[in-house]
Amino acid sequence: MSQDFPKHGPIQCSICFGTPGQTTERGLWKFCNNPGHWGSSNPRVLVLGFNKGATQTRSLEKHVFEKGGFAGCRPELFRILCVLRLLTADDDIDAKFSAAETEFAFASLVRCSMAMKDPGTGAYGTSGRVILKAFREGEPMKLVRNCSSQFLQNLPDRLKLVVMLGVQEGYIKQCRRLVCGLFPSPGQYVNEVAYRAGGATWVHAIHPSHIAKNHFRNWTTGRGNDNGLAKKRDLALKAVGDTELLRG
Repeated sequence: MSQDFPKHGPIQCSICFGTPGQTTERGLWKFCNNPGHWGSSNPRVLVLGFNKGATQTRSLEKHVFEKGGFAGCRPELFRILCVLRLLTADDDIDAKFSAAETEFAFASLVRCSMAMKDPGTGAYGTSGRVILKAFREGEPMKLVRNCSSQFLQNLPDRLKLVVMLGVQEGYIKQCRRLVCGLFPSPGQYVNEVAYRAGGATWVHAIHPSHIAKNHFRNWTTGRGNDNGLAKKRDLALKAVGDTELLRG
């Protein structure tokens, strides 16, 4: 059963785990019960990554809660939101992650943390191929389904835009299928990077990753050899502009 839209702070949830903070390993996968929500409990814009990475998880363990959300990549996230004309150069991105924020909220599609072990190196990864594998394998897909049905089915009426971070075609396809299946009314295709469901427009933007710097630059600036990313940026801008967001 879905719950009310989350409030700022750590989230108490035991659907997939027995106790708060519990870490479990299932096959190559490792999961940690540390869900959270940053910013407004009644936002106009919700920004969703896929999963808390290692930097965010370590930050939550060592710092105050407000510093954990998108730790290590907030400047890049700020740039993305400026490109989408949702923020301006005068805005303070850190303030958006506080309990006092009224317009924006930040979280991840999978509110807890998940990582997959590389059988060759033994190192755990949280991005890249791990993300699409999470949609294909049973154990991580349980978290994907549980998190989305628990935290995204009761969206505030005021919420008009969800920014999904990730523009890989396979990721967009999986998210569109997942999100549009959450609500009674069928979802609507908007363009290659956007769809409507649950009264909101869901728009995919580049992920603020340090790993794929060239992709980030090509999406944000439109310069470089990847015209496909520039096109996805323009489609995202068009979808954001067409929402009711700027009309109150």
